[in-house]
Amino acid sequence: MLKKDVVHALQKASDTQGFITIEQLKSAFGVASRNTVKKYIQGLEVISGKYYLITDVAREILKHVA
Repeated sequence: MLKKDVVHALQKASDTQGFITIEQLKSAFGVASRNTVKKYIQGLEVISGKYYLITDVAREILKHVA
């Protein structure tokens, strides 16, 4: 899996091209629990209280997959 593929999938799940919310991330993963996606956003910078940079999230996802 390549980072660009993860970024593209997250962009499709978000309303914006560069940022994603926890709710959108849950939807992208097809899960209902916040706990399931928390490991991918832990330690990332939060923008405006709810947005995460998609490239940062993609990097964290790839760390957990590899």
